[in-house]
This record gives sequence, structure tokens and C-alpha cells, in this order.
Amino acid sequence: MKTFETIFAIIVLTFATMTSFSQTDWLYAFNSNGNNTDYTMHQAVDNQGNIYVTGYTTYQGQRGVLLRLNPNGYVVWVKYFTGYNGGSALGLKVLPDNTGNIYVCGTGASSGNSNDFWLYKFNSAGTQLSSVAFGFPQFNEQFCDAMFDNSGNIIVAVSGRTLTDSSYNMYLLKYNTNCIPQQLQTYDAGLGHF
Repeated sequence: MKTFETIFAIIVLTFATMTSFSQTDWLYAFNSNGNNTDYTMHQAVDNQGNIYVTGYTTYQGQRGVLLRLNPNGYVVWVKYFTGYNGGSALGLKVLPDNTGNIYVCGTGASSGNSNDFWLYKFNSAGTQLSSVAFGFPQFNEQFCDAMFDNSGNIIVAVSGRTLTDSSYNMYLLKYNTNCIPQQLQTYDAGLGHF
């Protein structure tokens, strides 16, 4: 009886799996030029139905990657980005705006021996328009989250150390649509305020 129940369960699971795949509209697998390791970290959809996926690849070192797929799942373009002086990078969040620009938040190599927060801006054709880093060269800064405010500015939460404090603090950063810093607020848990 136990054998029958096990076989029945396997048949049901197999049918359920096959049914779920048969209901998929499309499937895309990214492979960056051969046998490299490719990771997806975040995806978003713009107001036209285009899909943006960011992450990183080990193709030619660890580089950030941004893909644009049309609403039918066909790749429109693939773009790579790096940290300081061509160093490592990874995309952690993608934010398409309402005008066709795409912002990628991530982590990348700094001018020192650490990783900084990076913000990259691409246009709808995939051309990188700007990038900016935040952090201290001797410390690692960690991207936490990002969103647009009502004016289209990018608000970013980052954690990291300061030059005078060995504990980690929270930073709220405000960038305009050209990735130019507008405001910085630091939250120090020891003081309990920004």
C-alpha cells in the first residue's frame, strides 16, 4: 500500500510540474559567453512592459550585468558595468523610471581595498549615461534598498562605517536623475537620530 501511495504521489507531482511548465508563456536563460557563472539579483518591469534584470557574471572577472527583454521575452540588449577602474561590480536592484531611463544600484570596487555603493544610469538603448559611488576607500559599504520619491529622485539606503566610528551606521542618500548627490543623512544608532 505504501508503494502505491508513493508512486501515486510521484505521478501527481510530475503532472503538476509538467502542467506548470506548459502554462509558461516564455523562458529565457542567460549565458554570458560560455561556461561562466551568472547570477540574477533583481528584476523590474517598466511602464511599457519591458523587463530589466540585473545581477553579475564571472565573464571577464566579476562584472555587473543588466539585461533588457521586451514584453515577449526576447533580449533587446545586454550591458556590463564595473566598479572603480574596471574593478568588480554586481547589480543588486534595478529601477526603471517613467521616461525610459534605468538605474541600477549595486556594489563595486572602490579606489581602496573595499567595496562601495554604486549607482548607474542607463538610457533605453542601454547606453551608460553616468555612475557614482559612495563610500570610504578603507571600509565596505552595503546597499540596502532604493526607490523613487515623488519628484523622480532616487532615495537609497546604505549601511557602512565612518572614519570616526568603528560601528556600522545607516546612510540615506538622495540623488537627482543625473546621479548627482543632493542630500546625505547619517543615522547613528548610538545617538538614536539622523
